[in-house]
Parts: sequence; C-alpha cells; structure tokens
Amino acid sequence: MTGGDEQLNRARIAAVWRFLERSLIERDLDETRTLLSRDFVLHMPLRATRLSSPWSWTLAMRFFLNGLSDIRIERGDSFGDGDVIAVRFTVEGGHTGALGEIAPTGKTIRVTALSLWRFTGPVIREAWFELSLWDAVRQIDAVELCNSVVQYQS
Repeated sequence: MTGGDEQLNRARIAAVWRFLERSLIERDLDETRTLLSRDFVLHMPLRATRLSSPWSWTLAMRFFLNGLSDIRIERGDSFGDGDVIAVRFTVEGGHTGALGEIAPTGKTIRVTALSLWRFTGPVIREAWFELSLWDAVRQIDAVELCNSVVQYQS
C-alpha cells in the first residue's frame, strides 16, 4: 500500500470510531446525514431484510439506546484495506430500558462486535455487524423469552 492509502485508511478508521462513539456514548445520531450515503445499507443479526437508508442506522441505534444506559465502548483491533474498514469493539451498559419486548433488568450487558464498513469516497455505503447477542440475552436472563420467540417463528 502507498503512503496515501495508509493515510486514507487511518482517516477512515478514525471516522468509524468517532461515528460509533457519537452514536452510542453521546447519543448523537445527527452525523448520519453527513457520514452515511443516501443509499446506505445496514446488515445486522436477526434481521431478515436489509435496512436501506441513513435512517436505518438511527432506527437500529434507538433500539439499543432505549434499552441501555451509561454505555461504554472498549476499542479493539481495527484495520483498513482499500474501501473496507474493520473494527472490533465491546459495548457495555446498564439494561435500564426495554429492549424490544425484554423489560429492564438493571443488569449490565456486555456485547462484543465485529463490524465491517464499506466506504464510497468520503461516505459509508454499507455496514455489517456480527454481535454476541445470545451472550447478551443470557446476561439478562432472557433466554426463555428468546427460546419462545424462536419456537413461535419455527
């Protein structure tokens, strides 16, 4: 890779970290208007369909922000290669609000995520997330609720 490529990768990695921290810690979802492309696509676990548009990020984040308070992010590895940036991080927060149909438990949830971010020029065009959601559900003793949902959908 050339020096310019390394510099671009570092700038994109910094933009992703800043975006995650603003979204989750500061609860500021306004940056979606400038950093995400108009045809942004979000791929997340447990979603049968893709969420397409910058508002898909806002929708997904509101779900987590509604359920978790005092969110902290622990940065993990990150690297870039061309238009794709990969970051690994852990999110931790108190379960003080509803997460969908799961009532608040007051317990701490800690979830590790691996995410890929595809850039088109200066904006993010697509993002993929792999989360340890089963582990999060287990932490708040909601396994039976999830089992009943899975059985119902089968």
